Amino acid sequence: MIQNVCTLKDPAGLHARLAAKIAEAARDYQSSLSIQFKGVEAKATDILGLMQIDANENDLLLVAADGPDEAHALSKVQGIIEAAS
Repeated sequence: MIQNVCTLKDPAGLHARLAAKIAEAARDYQSSLSIQFKGVEAKATDILGLMQIDANENDLLLVAADGPDEAHALSKVQGIIEAAS
């Protein structure tokens, strides 16, 4: 298992379109991915769970990956979170 803290760069925060983009990317990997913020954790493939995290621009999110392709999976999801829309 690996984890990393990343900064949410989207001015609209963790909204539905961003959650869908994260979930779509997470489904491409065998590894299990999760995102945590202020004690709330969601599977990266769960759009509604991601939206319940209720994170805003510049909030720090903990992204964790566990599985055979965890490094690539974590890098991909982190890239999406840190990209400004």
